[in-house]
This record gives sequence, C-alpha cells and structure tokens, in this order.
Amino acid sequence: MTPAGQQRVAAWLAEVHWPRPDLTEFHLKLVAAAAARLADPVDLVDAQRREVLRRLRDAQRAALDRAVDPVVGLLLEGVVLRLRADLEWLEACERTWTGRDQAGQEAKR
Repeated sequence: MTPAGQQRVAAWLAEVHWPRPDLTEFHLKLVAAAAARLADPVDLVDAQRREVLRRLRDAQRAALDRAVDPVVGLLLEGVVLRLRADLEWLEACERTWTGRDQAGQEAKR
C-alpha cells in the first residue's frame, strides 16, 4: 500500500462520526483493521463508544430541558433510545473482538 493509501485508511479507521448509524461500514472497519493489522478492533470500538456516549449525553440533556416542546421531546427520546441501542451493539462488538483476540493468543501458545 502506498503511503498516501496508508494515510487514507488510517483516517478512515479513526473516523468516529456517525451521521446516522452505518453498522455495515463500522463492521467492515473492524474486519479490515484486524485482517490487515492496521488497528486493534477493540480500540476502534472504544473510540466509537466515546463518540456515542458524547452524543447520548447531549441528547439526554436536551431531552431533560423542560422548555422543550413535547413533540420535540419525543424526537429526542427516539434519539436517546437509538444511541442506547448503538451502545449495546458496540458492547457486543467488544465482546466478540476481545474473544477473538484471546482465542488467537491461546492458539499461539
């Protein structure tokens, strides 16, 4: 891979912005990072989790604002629920990749 290609892949792997959840692309990042040994998939999951937690915190603060119209509050509740589901999925990703890593280390022994 060229140096420019390596930079593009590294930038793609580091990207945590999820304009809308794209689980397929994130899963592809994990698989590509592990297969090419470009990054630790668990580190990528951790970075994504931090971003989702930041968004969740912001959405919860907005939802708790008593000045928010109930209709807007309903939308914010949907955002909070979606982000919680994303966190659960990231936990499942972490369990899977941690288990794969441990199994690989045991196989090397």
